Amino acid sequence: MQSFSFDLWNTLIVSNPAFKGRQASLLADFFGTSVESLSAPLSYLDKALDKKAEQTGLQTNFAERIGLLAEALSLPLPTEPLAALYEAQERLFLAHLPSPSEAEVGKVLDALKAQGAKLFLVSNTGFIAGSTLRLMLAEWDMLECWDMLLFSDEIGFSKPDKRIFAPVLAYPEVVHIGDNFITDYQGARKLGLHSLLYTKNLRNFDPNLDTIHQIWDLLKFIA
Repeated sequence: MQSFSFDLWNTLIVSNPAFKGRQASLLADFFGTSVESLSAPLSYLDKALDKKAEQTGLQTNFAERIGLLAEALSLPLPTEPLAALYEAQERLFLAHLPSPSEAEVGKVLDALKAQGAKLFLVSNTGFIAGSTLRLMLAEWDMLECWDMLLFSDEIGFSKPDKRIFAPVLAYPEVVHIGDNFITDYQGARKLGLHSLLYTKNLRNFDPNLDTIHQIWDLLKFIA
């Protein structure tokens, strides 16, 4: 198989706890509340919107999330421009970048590309937009290896909706790799793609599924 589609979060990268703490402080200052008051609603909102995306394929962008967070906190939406808030968050994110899920991720992508594989990144986004994730990839010298970058805030739909996968479907023999059973494994298969569940960061999964525990093992799929 000559084409590989990847999920991003918890497949190629894992969150930086330091960023999460500083993001909570930034948002607490924005709303004029305490981190303690904000943390639980913020965590609940993240999980609820992830579940909504799984069930409906609908995308919820940064501005919408801030509005929903205001409702959850029972606070008015501040008058400060959201663009300024996002820029401050982006600076925090780039100062506290996620970590690669494995030390060899970049080498594996380079090796796949060197052997003629097409590489696609298909990622749901939330508080962090695709434009910021591109800056992260550039920081790691991992931006140019991709044949296509598909971020849900730019497409307008989230995995497992067909519309975010649509550009990938034009290519033959695509394998999609991700850690989420619903959005990555099952979602890709319903659209006719092959898929592998990435299990390195999973505590529980069905051993009967087609899985991959290390990104390096993808090299065996190259003809």
